[in-house]
Amino acid sequence: MKHLSKIVLFYLLTSVGNAADPTCHWPNNQILDSIVPIESGENSHASGVVVSNNLVITAAHVLEDYYDTAVEINDALYLASVLLVDKEADIALLSVRTDNLYPIPLSKYDLYESQEVWAAGYPRAQDLHTSSGNFVSKKAEAIHTSAGIDSGESGGGLLSCEHGEFVLAGMLRGYGAYRTERGLVRLEDYSISVAASDIKFTLDLGNLSFNQY
Repeated sequence: MKHLSKIVLFYLLTSVGNAADPTCHWPNNQILDSIVPIESGENSHASGVVVSNNLVITAAHVLEDYYDTAVEINDALYLASVLLVDKEADIALLSVRTDNLYPIPLSKYDLYESQEVWAAGYPRAQDLHTSSGNFVSKKAEAIHTSAGIDSGESGGGLLSCEHGEFVLAGMLRGYGAYRTERGLVRLEDYSISVAASDIKFTLDLGNLSFNQY
């Protein structure tokens, strides 16, 4: 492995509670339908999460054109208004009609060691992809897990289980990769997410209402 170097983060286009419940096996359609595709400008295809009525979060770095950002809701594409962008936290808040989609509640707890998580988003502007993994660590306010993701899943949901219900533990932000002489190679079982606590902080700054479990 002499050609490998350090793992790099590739960006895509505290209270601890014992809240996990083994009855959560896989996110159901009600939850997964609230992970939505996002288009911004001509070249950016990403993902978002419905967190409240007519409010969607996504990753700030995927917004190519603030005035031409659209969200797909129930197979229809709607132009969104960008309410707030926090580039440092990599969070953007969009106002768009969400119809009957279920707002996924934000988690109130930190993930604990090896807790099961699920990552859901739209890789490469294709169909929704969901993977499972485990919490690995939290570094510099970012959540690291073994749930694999691909390009285009930025802004999607990192889900966990609390009291038998799925909640939003974080927002997908990027994946890990290692460098070889031929370039970067994506790690199949590594992802980085913005923590739910940081999402809540950003929503609070904007005086925006949201669901919290």
